[in-house]
Amino acid sequence: VSAHSAVVQLYARSGQLPTAEALASRGKLPSSLCRLGCNAVESMQHIFVDCTHFSQWRIDTASELVARTAVRLNEAGLSDEEQGSVLLAAKSLFSDNAVTWPLRMSQYFL
Repeated sequence: VSAHSAVVQLYARSGQLPTAEALASRGKLPSSLCRLGCNAVESMQHIFVDCTHFSQWRIDTASELVARTAVRLNEAGLSDEEQGSVLLAAKSLFSDNAVTWPLRMSQYFL
């Protein structure tokens, strides 16, 4: 994990990530809408899971994660059946998926 990733995670967990939602609630911004032009509240959930401006990044990162996970599972000698649920979780990490996420929303960023 890079130092930047660790700092972002720390800010996210402590509620200090400067999203428009957080800044508007503190009177620092006039609106909580996404500053990239989406018609949605710029929350952590929006930035990390829903914002269309980051969708290609999520797709590319999920593909890389699934490929790396598959290599590790194969090296560990797991059968295709055993690998299935782990790979499903890896595929759905960056999206809301009721099967993977019991609260029906991804919280990988926390």
